[in-house]
Amino acid sequence: MRFLKLLFIILPLAVGVHVPNPENTDYRATGTFGYTAANGPATWPATFSTCAGTSQSPINLVSSTRASTNLADFTLTNYEVPMSGKLENTGTSLKFAFDSATNAPTVTGGRLGTDVFEFAQFHWHWGSVSTQGSEHTLDGKEYPAEVHLVHFNKKYNDISTAVTMSDGLAVLGFFYEVSSLGNGNLTPFIDQVAGLVNKRRSLDEGRAFSGNFTQEARSFKKNIKEDILSVESRASAAVSGMIRLDSLFPVGGLPGNYYYYSGSLTTPTCDESVLWTVFDTTSTISEAQLTTLRTLTGSGVTLNDNFRPPQPLNGRTVSYRVAPPSSAQLTAATVGALGVGAAVGAAVILVMQGFFSASLSNNRNSAKSVFPASFNPDILQRLARKYL
Repeated sequence: MRFLKLLFIILPLAVGVHVPNPENTDYRATGTFGYTAANGPATWPATFSTCAGTSQSPINLVSSTRASTNLADFTLTNYEVPMSGKLENTGTSLKFAFDSATNAPTVTGGRLGTDVFEFAQFHWHWGSVSTQGSEHTLDGKEYPAEVHLVHFNKKYNDISTAVTMSDGLAVLGFFYEVSSLGNGNLTPFIDQVAGLVNKRRSLDEGRAFSGNFTQEARSFKKNIKEDILSVESRASAAVSGMIRLDSLFPVGGLPGNYYYYSGSLTTPTCDESVLWTVFDTTSTISEAQLTTLRTLTGSGVTLNDNFRPPQPLNGRTVSYRVAPPSSAQLTAATVGALGVGAAVGAAVILVMQGFFSASLSNNRNSAKSVFPASFNPDILQRLARKYL
């Protein structure tokens, strides 16, 4: 009995909360969370008081009321470095983390200023149908899926400390839109889902804990940590190949335009410690890939619709970074302006040609009353032929 009691206290922390905060008084709440009517987002504030805060996430991003800004670009480090990692069915989402923190990707600049944030993990949210699934919405539009790249502020040394600070975490969010073609960059992850489905089913049926229930009470404390780690390993799988974090970006790389605001984790304990950046340039995913994601389960319940609805803004400012034009865009604009100028000039010449052609046909010397005696009226026709 004691094993069961402690198990239900610890297990949600091990496989549910994306970024545990030991200093949050709700950290060891005995209630679990999920996305059903019984334990879904509407019930979270009753168990996890921080989820009733005034700066909660996600939110609905409204293009008509955003405050446009002009910030420097993000600076990314090691996002392009291939590394091995592990995919895990947490029971509420599908999460990926690299095997080693050595050469961990970092992001700074842009809306993050001079602070450097180190990558910790990313996870997906998705819907049972393709008209819903994202956590953030854009002008009320829901997307079929959303991925969150979670980072922690390195000035706080570790993620457990960072989650307690208002600027402790930085999350980059990307929407997905359905494409007729599969997203090849998702293949290494999608290929592992079938195996995770079987592993999770075994875990949920209790076979992963066979033998633990007969342990003597005196050995329980010694082995509980190992048991929990065993649970995590049995619900995870190594991702084949080497993963580049920038492979999650939309085609064309990291977009220059994005929304940003201060908010919270979107799962309990909903700590208000996140600097959110949400890009409105979407990545792609096929219906077949979404169908595979929709086979995942946790505690015998589907993981579909694992999203929290938009929360009240409560007076917060939502800003929108507008990327300055690139050198290529500036060159194109300059060429375009020169082209317009040439066209206008040519049009003027055409009018002048028409005006003078009539008078020249009657009396070529009539131009002398307008131009100097040395002026050759034939130059107008030559200019018109050159530029028109």
